[in-house]
Amino acid sequence: MCSLLDKGNLRSASKLLGVEFQRPELLSFALTHPSAIPNTDKDRTEGPSMFQRLEFLGDRVLGLIIAERLLVYFPDETEGDLARRYGVLVSTGTLADVIREMGLASYVKFGASERSQNGYYNSSCLADICEAVIGAIYLDSGLEIARSLVEREWVDMIQKQDEPPRDPKTALQEWSQSLGLGLPQYEVRSQGGPDHSPIFEILVRIGEGLSVLGKGKSKRVAERLAAENMLVKLQEEGKLAKLSKS
Repeated sequence: MCSLLDKGNLRSASKLLGVEFQRPELLSFALTHPSAIPNTDKDRTEGPSMFQRLEFLGDRVLGLIIAERLLVYFPDETEGDLARRYGVLVSTGTLADVIREMGLASYVKFGASERSQNGYYNSSCLADICEAVIGAIYLDSGLEIARSLVEREWVDMIQKQDEPPRDPKTALQEWSQSLGLGLPQYEVRSQGGPDHSPIFEILVRIGEGLSVLGKGKSKRVAERLAAENMLVKLQEEGKLAKLSKS
């Protein structure tokens, strides 16, 4: 039988979250990536299924809380502007950054295959973990405790959004066309994972020499992340005077 996190790691992770779990096994499931549960394990169906259920729930809980906060902070904005802010705050990159900044990434248990692919640095994996953790907190302690965590970790990001951010695909397209390089081209490079939870790998290419990959749970999400990654690359190479975060 596959072991989940030990009690010492669970206590440390709980302290980082500021949540005392009544059912610590929920946090253990949330921090145990499905790749860590072998195919031969007799509880194979229970482990990954529980992680995915927590991830599913956490995604909805986070979305509700962020939407509530945006209505409070920006009472005069249109639905379109709120949606642009919302898209950034619940994006793969943002969720992964939250896990890293809280110091939780080191407590995530990955399988050998995911470790070999640098799972600890994989934003898509860490974003899934973030959603699962929020789902676990909600099930264990209720909405108010989950709201406290989200407000604590997201408030600075919300307040720093002076203007509604541009969609990364739009920002990339504008940059590319401004230099006469044409439209960015998006190409599906691979599709994996189970039927109910696929993972798409999308390559975005500009001109002849610029290409970057992005991974996501849908083609739309993967394209968005690929565009995000391209903008970051362009900024790092000094090709963007200013990056409008997506």
